[in-house]
Amino acid sequence: MEAPAARVLGAGAPACCRERSGMKIIVIGATGTVGSEVVKALSLNKHEIVRASRSGDVKVNLDDAASIRAMFEKVATSTR
Repeated sequence: MEAPAARVLGAGAPACCRERSGMKIIVIGATGTVGSEVVKALSLNKHEIVRASRSGDVKVNLDDAASIRAMFEKVATSTR
């Protein structure tokens, strides 16, 4: 059986998803069930994935505006 991530962005994916590679994408909730599958799917196209969550690479608390600003500041200043 094909992995869910492969089904999401496989050969039948829209051209915009197949042709654009190398984008920096923040996935909030990347350590959860759905978020981890989103990360897998995006990784298939060589995107730079920034994993943001309460326990991910980049910490963020969506209930705290300062935490959200800090997340964007950290991501904006990071490089590949």
